[in-house]
Amino acid sequence: MTGSASGGMDYCDDIHESCRTVVGTYHIFNKKGADCKSNEYPIARDGHIVGGAKMPYCMHFHDGYAIHAAYEVPKSNSSHGCIRVLPGAAKWLNEHFIDLGTTVLVLPYV
Repeated sequence: MTGSASGGMDYCDDIHESCRTVVGTYHIFNKKGADCKSNEYPIARDGHIVGGAKMPYCMHFHDGYAIHAAYEVPKSNSSHGCIRVLPGAAKWLNEHFIDLGTTVLVLPYV
């Protein structure tokens, strides 16, 4: 299977810091289905965590970082650090390929 993916932005205005996806070797420690939501994003204008951003078929590999579905996967990095993939890819990965403990290797990116 091949497809598009995008990672974290160089800088996120709402948190005033880099949002790049963490580089390294990790293991999947949590998976959820189509109803997965973020506990951290979005952040309200006053700086308080609101949470609730949709992250269908999330597969967490480090703290709040996850591979998950997004209906738009731009050619540029645009997330708060998660790896976004198209819904069909996320569903397939979640249901047929990635198990708890699966190794995730995140390489340096531009």
